[in-house]
Amino acid sequence: MKKGEKLVLLALVLLTLMMIAAGCGKYTNLEEYCDKGKIEKETISLLTDLGDEKMKVSIVENQVVYNYSYDDDFSDELREYAMLEIEKNIESMKSDFQRIAKNIEDQTGLQGIQIKLVYADKSGHVLYKGWFESSDEE
Repeated sequence: MKKGEKLVLLALVLLTLMMIAAGCGKYTNLEEYCDKGKIEKETISLLTDLGDEKMKVSIVENQVVYNYSYDDDFSDELREYAMLEIEKNIESMKSDFQRIAKNIEDQTGLQGIQIKLVYADKSGHVLYKGWFESSDEE
């Protein structure tokens, strides 16, 4: 074996050992992926940004959780109306949320990413709660 071949072989062995030590770049869930580093967190932030400052986004295991809280308390009648309207609007955006989940799966190599939406009024009454997955995509 020539000296150059030995160096290439040594480099391959070292690279393999580094990959094994690093877990081959695999993560058990999206939260772990985001905790990996600044670039990973920024990538997921870009993929999940809906452009609404009132929409708080968090990552819990394999879920992207969107929490939206209205500034006002709703009366019982208004709460019931809001629940119906939110549900209608969310249904029309279903494919968008499925696409977000799919894009995250494609970017990270993870499967089973869920998008969770929670809408509530100021006092915390939940007006809507729903989940979407890329596998739901038609």
